[in-house]
Amino acid sequence: MKIPDKEKNKYLHLKESLNNYSYLYYVEDNPKISDHEYDMLFRELLNYENKYPNLISKDSPSQRVGFQPLKEFGNEKHKIPMLSLSNVFTEDELYNYFEKQKKIFDLSLESESFTVEPKLDGLAINLQYVDGYLDKALTRGDGFTGEDVTQNVKTISSIPLKLRGKLIPDFIEVRGEIFILKKDFDKLNINSDKKFANSRNAAAGSLRQLDPKITAQRPLDAFFYAIGNIIFKSKIKTQSQLLDDLKAWGFKTPPDIKLVKGLKSCIRVYQNFLNKRDQLKYDIDGIVYKINNFDIQTKLGFISRAPRWAVAHKFPSIEKETKILDVKFQVGRTGIVTPVAVLRETDIGGVKVKNASLHNMSEIIRKDLHINDNVLIRRAGDVIPEVIKIIKKSTAGKRLKITMPASCPVCNSDVVKKENLTYFVCTGSMVCSAQIKGMIKHFVSRKAFDIQGIGAKLIDRLVDENIIKNVSDIFYLKKEQLISLDMGEATRKESGKKYTISLGEKSASNIIKSIRAIQSINYSNFLYSLGIKEVGEVSAIILSNKFPNIKKLFKVKYEELMEIKDIGPIASKNISLFFEDKKNIDIIEKILKSGVKINYPKNLNSNSKISGLNFVITGSFDAVSREEIKDIIRENGGNISSTVSKKTNYLVLGSNPGSKYEKAIKMGIKNISFKEFKKLI
Repeated sequence: MKIPDKEKNKYLHLKESLNNYSYLYYVEDNPKISDHEYDMLFRELLNYENKYPNLISKDSPSQRVGFQPLKEFGNEKHKIPMLSLSNVFTEDELYNYFEKQKKIFDLSLESESFTVEPKLDGLAINLQYVDGYLDKALTRGDGFTGEDVTQNVKTISSIPLKLRGKLIPDFIEVRGEIFILKKDFDKLNINSDKKFANSRNAAAGSLRQLDPKITAQRPLDAFFYAIGNIIFKSKIKTQSQLLDDLKAWGFKTPPDIKLVKGLKSCIRVYQNFLNKRDQLKYDIDGIVYKINNFDIQTKLGFISRAPRWAVAHKFPSIEKETKILDVKFQVGRTGIVTPVAVLRETDIGGVKVKNASLHNMSEIIRKDLHINDNVLIRRAGDVIPEVIKIIKKSTAGKRLKITMPASCPVCNSDVVKKENLTYFVCTGSMVCSAQIKGMIKHFVSRKAFDIQGIGAKLIDRLVDENIIKNVSDIFYLKKEQLISLDMGEATRKESGKKYTISLGEKSASNIIKSIRAIQSINYSNFLYSLGIKEVGEVSAIILSNKFPNIKKLFKVKYEELMEIKDIGPIASKNISLFFEDKKNIDIIEKILKSGVKINYPKNLNSNSKISGLNFVITGSFDAVSREEIKDIIRENGGNISSTVSKKTNYLVLGSNPGSKYEKAIKMGIKNISFKEFKKLI
């Protein structure tokens, strides 16, 4: 099916937004949109992918469980992947979800037993116990590999260092949620210089401290409700039995879990939780329903990113009335100018809300929003909520129209509307400090140059002080420029006096060491780091395979790019415009003159037995990562797809495969193990 350019562009913008929001939420612990808004955007993405399966790429949020772990901690694979849950928002959606599962296993939705569990709003954790003793503690990470936070977890008093009881597994992965009680969160925010957005962020930030002593000072707690891999003589047959066993082994489990029969009973429990949500001692954002019987769970299995036998019923977002006092405009990395409403401060779910994203001018017009209007806003765990609708229009004389400024609020460059699109952009990309800051933040990020120690605050100061004017300047920084850098003011607790924070010699030295440690970078990562509009991870890989040297791209033409599969007209235009700009070429050459070398991909083996064949990969692998398998396929001239189709030659099958396996079986596509795959090469 041919995908209309308009639809493709909307999808690409949506995908990029979701990936950015996920990064801010999971990696930076700095949410910018509500959970509810993310869920709605994610659902929109799935609708696009269901309609146009060819759009699905490896960087789609639908293909991942979470983000890659941070490098400050050691990394380790989960024995069994930590998957996420599918979401429903209404009773009809709940019934429809389990009705779909009846096609696989004949369920009686009103007589089947379910556990009804609060959906905790904390940080997912996986504990590994060997012979009854705590051996490893891993965060969810990307669902397959987590961050090793063992030393920090050991500081949490409620987590057993040794399992209790007589009947103890030889090995077990115990899964749960690390959180902070509401009362403890309030105290933490009162007594801390850093104010956390919510208790989930506070828990995540506390657990991810490099110094365990800091973690020990934070009021962390944990509930446990699931297992991964287990070596155990006694078979656990139900979720309710598992919860009892976890209690017996010394784990805290959520105190409000119910065992009920039928979905009607599930919904009654959901309503009870919703009514008493504010009275709970801990934060929850919904309810989780699990089929109690493990045999049925096994038969139902998994879809690509979630189990079929469980689903999260999310709470409706918290809504309140307030007033739009003004509108300010923010400028992002790609120059997009976003309107943000300045609100009459209001308390929503314990958070003081002053701002709300208005998304774009089309949304403002559609909702007929004006300054001084009374509006309904909603929030579900974030700081910047959304304006839903007008409650009361202001009087005619005071009702002020919201208009996009003709010039950038940061650099005063022209602001123009992008053709056929809903957003406006600042044209001063090379002189706009907001864009420069965004570009640098992207440039040093994990999937780009991955430079440790250069955070958002430091980048802001370096640009504001005119020390860095573009990304290449990073490689020419000197320790002396950093040591005395003014990082803002702080207040002493004892005296209440303010003092200036400087970076200091040790921090400055570590940052310079991180920069100097960058000897080389993979070609695709280098292209991604440049921040070319519409060029994500996948596009960067495609370009790196098509143009074997960066200098080939210096002279690339739009027509040449349009001939490349999976590089659309908008991306082609952005790429060609980027390399036509001599300032961009100068920046690239300056990076290379600093000593950074590009690792170009190996020549593809066109004589390989798998050259031209199409592969899909599913499941997890012990001896090798999925990315390594993909590299082998690419190096040998094979093609990789995220979806099973008639064109698929082989399905490379790992453990715990998802729906791709079932689809391949139905279509008669041959599935092979990694060992069998190696024999093909």
